[in-house]
Amino acid sequence: MHIHPIDLAIIAAYLVGITGVGIWFSRRQRDTSAGYFLAGRSLSWVTVGLALFATNISTVHLIGLASTGFSEGMVVGNFEWMAPLLLILLGLVFAPFYFRSGVTTLPEYLEGRYGPNSRTVLAFMAVVGALFIHIGVTIYAGAEVMKEIIRIDAPDWWAPVTPYVDFNIAVSISIVSVLTILYTVLGGLKAVVVTESIQTVLLLLGAAAVTGFGLARLAENDTTSLSQLHQRCAEQQAADAAGAADSLRLTAATFAEIERLQRDGRADDAQAALGRLADKLTERQTTKVVLAVLARNGADTLAHRALDARLKGDRSLSWTADTPLADHVEALGEAAEERLVLRQDLATNAGSEKPYSTKLSMIRHDGKFTWWIMLLGYPVIGLWYWCADQTIVQRVLGARSEWDAQTGPIFAGFIKVLPVFLMVFPGVIGYVLLRKEIGENPNATLSVLIRNLLPVGMQGLVLAGLLAALMSTVAGALNSAATLVSVDIVQRLRPRTSDRALVRIGQITAVVVMIVAVAWSTQGDRFGGIFEGINQMISVLAPPITTVFFWGIFWRRGTSAAALATLLAGFALGIVVFVIDFPAFGLEIVTKQWGMPFMLQAFVLFAICSVVFIAMSLFTPPPKPEQVEKYCWKNPLAALTEKRVTGLSDPRVLAVILLAVMAVCYWVFA
Repeated sequence: MHIHPIDLAIIAAYLVGITGVGIWFSRRQRDTSAGYFLAGRSLSWVTVGLALFATNISTVHLIGLASTGFSEGMVVGNFEWMAPLLLILLGLVFAPFYFRSGVTTLPEYLEGRYGPNSRTVLAFMAVVGALFIHIGVTIYAGAEVMKEIIRIDAPDWWAPVTPYVDFNIAVSISIVSVLTILYTVLGGLKAVVVTESIQTVLLLLGAAAVTGFGLARLAENDTTSLSQLHQRCAEQQAADAAGAADSLRLTAATFAEIERLQRDGRADDAQAALGRLADKLTERQTTKVVLAVLARNGADTLAHRALDARLKGDRSLSWTADTPLADHVEALGEAAEERLVLRQDLATNAGSEKPYSTKLSMIRHDGKFTWWIMLLGYPVIGLWYWCADQTIVQRVLGARSEWDAQTGPIFAGFIKVLPVFLMVFPGVIGYVLLRKEIGENPNATLSVLIRNLLPVGMQGLVLAGLLAALMSTVAGALNSAATLVSVDIVQRLRPRTSDRALVRIGQITAVVVMIVAVAWSTQGDRFGGIFEGINQMISVLAPPITTVFFWGIFWRRGTSAAALATLLAGFALGIVVFVIDFPAFGLEIVTKQWGMPFMLQAFVLFAICSVVFIAMSLFTPPPKPEQVEKYCWKNPLAALTEKRVTGLSDPRVLAVILLAVMAVCYWVFA
């Protein structure tokens, strides 16, 4: 789809405007490290909360939540609705110590608790996280959605590069990267959080527009209640099951035919039959379900690889007369029967008085989003992300008072209720209304919704919202990486470095990190899927960091030797798991062969790291009381009982209200 001139004008105006705003607000606080890295510690609770939300909701979220909402349903919203629990933990438990200690970075806090060695290791891990997770994948996700909507014909001179980097991807990455780094490098955290606050509003307006127009289209199709939506979802799921069964039976029959042609020595006819099968599966949008059955069967990989190659237009793989297909035919037939039974159950459900569809449920009892796996794994990932990641927590470190530092995260927790309705739910709408248009590419869900639901002008607004999310996350991560290198590495090695020099080093760091991240982002299509790649990286990076922060703030017996050993051992173990399981490497041993989803991987790694930490702490001398007094609670309940409740504005009262809101949300969508 070529963008309308009006939409293009809206996007251009936004890019120029937001860059100018960021530079304007940063003019007075660029000369000192406190001003550049922590915005002069002048951020209000509103700004802290909005900045936390804007940095979290990246283009990965916008694309990924709509995509997974389409393919899996509302269950992916648990990643949003469990976040307020961790934001409460940040506000009530971690923020007081962060603020009182006056630290600039989280590694600096870790040095106070465990010593300088742990600080250095964490600083390195934090830069790795910012580079590969917050920046690299986010840039690729934004470029991917822009490529779906704005297509430019590649010039002839780009032809040699095309096999490695798509031209539209490169253009999108270049434009957004240059503008983002411009106001980030020139302005520091003040520019980042001011623009984040503006972009949060624009982001929510854009997401609300997609949801609103989607609901209007549902109403036009006589779907005006939650019960009717359950029915429509169940009907579509039944149709999908029936279509999958037909394609599986077709594939089984074609494989049987191919096996006969092979025995007769008619190799060309066998290849022609394979080509016809590939065309029919593509037309029916059932290629993935067939390939999944072939991959699970594992009788012979050649059949799976040959069909996959033909679907991609590659005719180089050929079969021989002794290629075994009987096992595949049997497996395909059994899978078809399973789909027919499922189709009957779904059709009966859709026609009942109270239709129910798993697409609209937040609770699952099987699969990778099973409720108990979510309960075990999300706190591990969430505690790192919300309470121990420099990119996120830096907004809290820049608060003007301890009350602002505590209230800001809880305010962000209230905002986190919205993405389920504004970003996940549109994916469900797309499943009901635009199933055929989206087809087998869930990552295109958001762009298809924009193209089919929104009028000219509104499309430009939503695209500006996408750019807002992208630039917020990248800008926040760049500033955090600059802070880590300047404060945790350079200032420690050269304590006499001036403030102006530290700021300059931070600016150079941001440029270098951005260049490396851009290079990494161009390989995004090798990740095996946006969510698969980013979740795998988080699940192996988070456990050791979560371990040292969790036990460090609640258990005074934790020692510096234990923290260092846990960070090093956990990081090394995480790299091993990442290599043997990352989809781009084609192994996926942990996920597929061991049957352990990434959320469960995170919990298991956390358990191993906790054993290492506790054992090392018990076998090494305890820390001195004065060392832990400033960085550790006396007991786990001290965070709640330390002060008297002062009224409705007390962060603890606000936390209780937030918990009540979340309980109601889960009750409605259980």
